[in-house]
Amino acid sequence: MQRALILAALLASPITARPTSRPGVQEPVDVRIRTSDAQELAATFFAPQRKKSQQGNPAPGVLLIHDAGGNRHELDDIATRLQKSGFGVLTVDLRGHGDSRSESNDWSKLGEAARSRLWALATRDVAAASTWLLSQGEVHSTNLSLVGLGSGCALAVRQARRDENVRCVVLMAPRSLDFGFDVASDLQKIEGLPTYVLAAKDDEGARAMVATANGDTHPFVELEYAAARLKSVLEDRKTPGKIAHWMKGYAMPKRGRG
Repeated sequence: MQRALILAALLASPITARPTSRPGVQEPVDVRIRTSDAQELAATFFAPQRKKSQQGNPAPGVLLIHDAGGNRHELDDIATRLQKSGFGVLTVDLRGHGDSRSESNDWSKLGEAARSRLWALATRDVAAASTWLLSQGEVHSTNLSLVGLGSGCALAVRQARRDENVRCVVLMAPRSLDFGFDVASDLQKIEGLPTYVLAAKDDEGARAMVATANGDTHPFVELEYAAARLKSVLEDRKTPGKIAHWMKGYAMPKRGRG
């Protein structure tokens, strides 16, 4: 499997630092990131909370990718939990979404064909956000994990194929085919990269995709279901904790290692 680091032009200027509520705790900071095709994206950086024994060592980075039609704030609970677990976390509004919208680029005003084109271009947003995150002093420059929700899973898996710095991937409610992305095929092509799939109890599509990816070889995709009777994995209060616990096993450096 070959994955290459995607370089993108970046603009990294903090625009809003939220007031610190507790001494010694860094609150999330809003930043702007510029993509290779000159799109400016709104994002929020959650600097890692580190134990004294970990201070001075860069933390693993995690990029959270929201669903189509959503925004970065739908992943705030997961970002906060990962931050408290020692990760440096970035959430980003993809082009046409949230605070990255413009009069000429607004997801809510686009037809289906235009949305598919926009989602394809969002791969550049993920590349730019990944590069920005790994450039932060608190974050390890070669330790990146990706967390996608819904259609964001398609972007996460595509980035994992291309970026050799990706250590593991979390997919929440992925779909086999999504806005022109063959997610099932891409998942097979990252064989060996630890992948954690969270899906609703009745999501047979996710079950089939995981089974196909794992095939007859050593399985690299782990499937877990959200609590029964919930329509979305985000409704499960245990989801942030499940993700943080799983990711610490694959992305967090062992004690004594950088």
